[in-house]
Amino acid sequence: MKKIVILSLICCGLWSCVEEASPSDPLVIQRLEEKKKAFIADILERCRQDAISRAEMYVDSLLSEQIQISVNDTVHFPLKPERPDIVPIQKDGKFITPEPIFLDTVLGGK
Repeated sequence: MKKIVILSLICCGLWSCVEEASPSDPLVIQRLEEKKKAFIADILERCRQDAISRAEMYVDSLLSEQIQISVNDTVHFPLKPERPDIVPIQKDGKFITPEPIFLDTVLGGK
């Protein structure tokens, strides 16, 4: 009796495995579409993460290059200051006596 029950269970189990779902079954089509959407979303997310990491590396390299350029810039000369306007000397026949430069030294004299 036990053998018959076990054999009948095995036969039912094997018979259920023999039937395959057809590709035109709506449930199969629905599951296939869900898997396709999940796969496409996964690929797009990986692609987006890769693009973000590449962009971050590119921006970091640009910033590093700019820092190196500004640090290593030893040939930076300041601009020359503008010359003041020259006041024309009026010649009225008088001699101009220069003021002594060193008033409080021996050379300054008076």
